[in-house]
Amino acid sequence: MAIPGLGLVAETVRRFAPANEADTFDMEYWSLEQAKLGKGSEKPLVRQVVLVTGGAGAIGAATARAFAAQGAAVVVLDLDPVADVATAEAIAAGGGAGALGIGCDLTDPSAVRQAFAAACIQFGGLDIVVSNAGAAWTGAIADLPDTDLRASFELNLFAHQTVAQAAVAVFRAQGFGGQLLFNVSKQALPRPRLRRLQERSGARSVSEEVYMAGNLLGREVRASDVADAFVALAKLERSTGAVLTVDGGKVAGMVS
Repeated sequence: MAIPGLGLVAETVRRFAPANEADTFDMEYWSLEQAKLGKGSEKPLVRQVVLVTGGAGAIGAATARAFAAQGAAVVVLDLDPVADVATAEAIAAGGGAGALGIGCDLTDPSAVRQAFAAACIQFGGLDIVVSNAGAAWTGAIADLPDTDLRASFELNLFAHQTVAQAAVAVFRAQGFGGQLLFNVSKQALPRPRLRRLQERSGARSVSEEVYMAGNLLGREVRASDVADAFVALAKLERSTGAVLTVDGGKVAGMVS
């Protein structure tokens, strides 16, 4: 097919010349390059907003970072108003979609509602809530002070209920739901009855490090492993009521 004017253009340089090797390479591989660039996709959780309670602790911070790495904006709630802001700032500095740290006493329902409202004002809503905060009070039940027992229930039971209510209220108001994930200790299950790490390792005459790696995989379970489990559950959009155990394979304590 003749292209009008092409001859005149060629005459301006006074000669016809074939494309050189570099030009040929560019022409032949441009479509492949475009195809490769076209395969680039958004991160799985981009435009998702995730709130993590106990977000300045080891597991909480690892969870917030894991969600941020998947493209989500994160809200870090923690009793320590300095640590939660520092955690959020570190995540934001890593180039995430945004992070907000809010100091919050989870045993105070009013404070929880205010924190959720602040998160929604900042990011426009919530998609995923990870109720992670918890603590352990140890000691013989016969000698355990009443204040310690009540404090344990306030944080490890009632606070999760408060967080769940606040989350569901937001999900309902949004009209498209959301995901609610809980971090649960095996001690909360009917079996097994676990003792403190020091007692468990001492009973077997091994170091705490050796005990921590004493599972089917022969590896210590890290905070980041728990965080990865939360992310995996968040991606299961058609699953509900699921329990995912992260312990490396403790046979005696497997959930049945």
